[in-house]
Amino acid sequence: MTNGITGTIGRKSWGQRLSRGAFWLSLAGLVIALGGAFAAGADIIGKLAGLSSLGAGAMAALLGGVLALVAVIIHMRRGSGSTRHIMLALLLAAPLLGYVGYFFKTASGLPPIHDVTTNLDNPPTFAKLALRADNLDMVPDRGRADLQSLAPVDRWKTLHREAYADIKPLSVQSDVAATVDKIAAQAKARGWDVALVDKAAGRVEATERVSLYKFADDIVFIVTPDPANPAQSVVNARSVSRIGIGDVGVNARRIR
Repeated sequence: MTNGITGTIGRKSWGQRLSRGAFWLSLAGLVIALGGAFAAGADIIGKLAGLSSLGAGAMAALLGGVLALVAVIIHMRRGSGSTRHIMLALLLAAPLLGYVGYFFKTASGLPPIHDVTTNLDNPPTFAKLALRADNLDMVPDRGRADLQSLAPVDRWKTLHREAYADIKPLSVQSDVAATVDKIAAQAKARGWDVALVDKAAGRVEATERVSLYKFADDIVFIVTPDPANPAQSVVNARSVSRIGIGDVGVNARRIR
């Protein structure tokens, strides 16, 4: 009789431990991920360290979610375990794991590049903002034989043409100076840090900081007279991430 009671208490205690462990792991995962994001955004830690915290947080949340599911099974079979802790663990783990899953799913369908432009033959250059030193040094070939033999810059152009064929120069029905004013006004309205506005050169340069991590992406616009009508202008643009290999389509969306 005593052994039976002790066994029942032990099973209940085990269920309680699992459910509480699931809750604390899921909570820790969310805190680690958000803490890393806010710390990276405030430049307390590096951006890549912030991303690493997302991975660590996701792993903790995944383990917490798995333990919560095990606790659910134990609760259904034996009636042990805290349903409150189980539900909280699942509620905490789900958003973080969903975000990470969405991130990887989105990234898998996009080219591993971080530099997008309207003109691959003559990409706009930066005058005030500095293009990262290793900008096109590493462009993954994704195991494709047709890309493996290409130099990184040609690999970039091939992937760019395949994914972003719709991104082209824009014709604008205003002269260069007026168009530069419009671009600068749009950049400021979007909250970008405008680094340069040069009407004589037809140039605007700015930086946008993205997400909680405050990733810095630099953008340059080059405005030239339309050869067919000098009263109109043609706008070329280039948007480049300062860190990372891929950009999850952010630079392309910005230019579009």
